Amino acid sequence: MNSCFTRRAFTKMSAGALGLAACPGRVLAQQSPPGSPVSLNIIDVAGNLALTQKALEAYRAAKPNFVSRLTFTQSPAPELPAKIKAQQNANRVDIDLVLTGTDALAAGIEQGLWVELLPTHAGDLPKSPSGDFMRDYRVF
Repeated sequence: MNSCFTRRAFTKMSAGALGLAACPGRVLAQQSPPGSPVSLNIIDVAGNLALTQKALEAYRAAKPNFVSRLTFTQSPAPELPAKIKAQQNANRVDIDLVLTGTDALAAGIEQGLWVELLPTHAGDLPKSPSGDFMRDYRVF
């Protein structure tokens, strides 16, 4: 099977998204800080945290008026969709960001767990150089 979405592509995409988050304000749309800094609960089911934890912590250190605390947890990918679905059903979701691979991603899409960024939130994302966010930032 010939697929253009590999683990390496996913890692590059995740690192690119984190790089965008750490860019200076002139690159991203101006954001006003929340009333008080937020605490983010991040779950890793694909081992991506080894590559991205330092970048996330650097963002928190650079933007203390946006993020007060980061909490990292790890879980097996097959357990993630059921865990999130149970939290959604209880109206008590305590996971803010998921670092995942294609297996939990596909299961979450099938169950309607994920928030669609494009085109729904396109106005909240930075403008891409060519006007094609999906191509410029390798979002699949």
